[in-house]
Amino acid sequence: FTPFGANINTSVLFLRKLRAGEQPDDRPVCLVRVDAVGYDNAGRPSAPSELRACVDTLRDFLAREGW
Repeated sequence: FTPFGANINTSVLFLRKLRAGEQPDDRPVCLVRVDAVGYDNAGRPSAPSELRACVDTLRDFLAREGW
């Protein structure tokens, strides 16, 4: 978002509504940090991108947790 004047970090949060009978207990959390998204601060392409590894990690976590 830097090319558009936003000088902040971006976070994405996925939530799921509890199913019937489910209790809000301690649940596993997946936290993935991505430092290289394939673009520099000016929006120019740069390599490498860690996005594919991030998606794979999140997909594995969601499958393991039954989402």
